[in-house]
Amino acid sequence: MNLANDYLQMGFFDEAVEESTAALRVAPHSALGYVNLSFAYQGLNRCQDSRAAWEQLILDGQDNELTYSHLYVLAIAQGDQAAMQRYLEAWKKKSKANTPSFQIGQASVAVFSGKLRTARELTEVARQSSEAVGLKQNVGLVMALARGSLGSTDGKSETRW
Repeated sequence: MNLANDYLQMGFFDEAVEESTAALRVAPHSALGYVNLSFAYQGLNRCQDSRAAWEQLILDGQDNELTYSHLYVLAIAQGDQAAMQRYLEAWKKKSKANTPSFQIGQASVAVFSGKLRTARELTEVARQSSEAVGLKQNVGLVMALARGSLGSTDGKSETRW
């Protein structure tokens, strides 16, 4: 599994798939094996295969907040709003709903669903909670989401999709 991780870090995604698959033959319930396999597929732009690897962690009972946040991102990449909502709900159950990363996820779902007023409110909540816990990178992410998806952050203009 270390070799698969090394291949991932070097961007050799085909080799990482091979090594992860070989590792999973030896240890079929290895969470790390499925995580590596998922990232390798993601690097190859094979979103369905990446999703399947994360889903296997769920079937094995090894799911956590990370599992659902990655499935959520894959659903965004595929434009699958139903899956986005499903994974967001599962993410909520696995994490504390007041974490900034979860709030950013909620705002993203609102944006993709066309609920711009809700998205604006959620981005403000995410910005405030990120600032409160000192997550400066999250503040930047929230502001980029707000500007890119909602228009001006001062409420004077909105971008409509």
